[in-house]
Amino acid sequence: MKTSVFCSTAPIGKGHGGGIVSYHEVMALKETTELVKVLCPKAEELGVPTELIDLNGQYPNNPFMWDYLSSLRVGHADIAFFNGAPFSSTVKAINPSKVIVDCPAHDLELSIEEHKRLLGDYPYKHMTDPFLWSLYTDFIRNADIVI
Repeated sequence: MKTSVFCSTAPIGKGHGGGIVSYHEVMALKETTELVKVLCPKAEELGVPTELIDLNGQYPNNPFMWDYLSSLRVGHADIAFFNGAPFSSTVKAINPSKVIVDCPAHDLELSIEEHKRLLGDYPYKHMTDPFLWSLYTDFIRNADIVI
């Protein structure tokens, strides 16, 4: 049986959209592979080894910190499944045979407009700076499967 690792920037559980999706992805991996580790900020009981990454409010708008911390906490697996981003360094650390990425589609212009209207300035530079966007999406462009 193939081994797998699941990494998510969403709290895994029934609290919100990303958490619900992540929960079902974990359950599917658990049924079809030997799921050896889940990395996420928070999770309900999953029945598999789970390591929580808590940034304690540090680096709130720097998704690259997730990648760095995840890359330090994983070992090899045959399949690496990611929900959230980016995870380029983590992919290199796992060195899997298959990389699967769940990539939610959003209209960036509408998202920025709504964020500014509801919350003020849009702080996610990795979504608007071309160089950071390229780094952010590298692992998506190189994935074997994109959902």
